[in-house]
Amino acid sequence: MYSAELEKRLLDRLELATRGLESLQLRCVEESWRSTSKEEHEYFAYGVARRVSVMRSALGNVFSLFPVDAKVPIPRDDLVDAQINLHAFVINVSGVFDNFAWAYLSRHNLNDMFPNARRIGMFRRDFQAVLPNVLVEYLNSQRIQDWYKPYLTYYRDALAHRIPLYIPPAHWTKEQSGRFQELDQKIHAAIQAHDFDKAEAMRNEQDTLGTPCDSFYHTFLGDGSKRGVVLHPQMIADSLTVIEFGNLFFDNWLRPLQKTGSLA
Repeated sequence: MYSAELEKRLLDRLELATRGLESLQLRCVEESWRSTSKEEHEYFAYGVARRVSVMRSALGNVFSLFPVDAKVPIPRDDLVDAQINLHAFVINVSGVFDNFAWAYLSRHNLNDMFPNARRIGMFRRDFQAVLPNVLVEYLNSQRIQDWYKPYLTYYRDALAHRIPLYIPPAHWTKEQSGRFQELDQKIHAAIQAHDFDKAEAMRNEQDTLGTPCDSFYHTFLGDGSKRGVVLHPQMIADSLTVIEFGNLFFDNWLRPLQKTGSLA
């Protein structure tokens, strides 16, 4: 798990992210009130604001269910709940950017330029042709590209279409792993014998083995086993990125279009 210094830093950043998400949510609601169309209002009030609200709740829930100072494996039910919140968090991080794109499309009357909904998205190059330069520069900065392509796209697509994100129950030593596998076999035998009390007792022993696993995965096949992401710092980083982009968007989205060109 984390050092005492990192635990403190994570909790400080959690407070910062929580306040920032709440502020962005309120800004979305305020912008929805000023919206010039029902579509803008819909995407700000019921799109971005709702997604940011879910992100804020999910972030707090994960930190509560899986404390950064945990020293023993997280109880099974709490770990499952943490995964549920992680799923909600990641899918809404991705969706926020699409909601911003649709609101921008409505404000600048660009619907006719994008009859194919698949071409609408903040990270689509053809869509960026109609965005203010400051947003394009931000979206294509090395830092954001390194976050979006190998991380957000990879895990969002896995969550939506392949294997859902998974937090392993624990880190084990070689001996602990062997004992876990041994208990697993005995649990299956007990279940087949309808000795459910014995199976539950052995599951409880399994739950005491090892130390908390602070990373999440989506698959253990191929390169998936090497692509674990450290849970708490990543959720903080994702939150701060959404806050940063959201405020940059609102500071610039009403500017006259700075770019033109063929989108064929």
